[in-house]
Amino acid sequence: MNESVLSAVKHWWVSLLLGIVFVAAGIWVAMTPLSSYVALSIFFSAAIFVL
Repeated sequence: MNESVLSAVKHWWVSLLLGIVFVAAGIWVAMTPLSSYVALSIFFSAAIFVL
């Protein structure tokens, strides 16, 4: 088998954890649009400033 496939199978819980985090973040954005837009704009502004 391919090593990347074995690594993905060995660490299956990472994909599950990321999925749960992204679903929770999506629900948070849907429930609090104003604060999430402010947080996203600050995050992207900082990312552009650093890069």
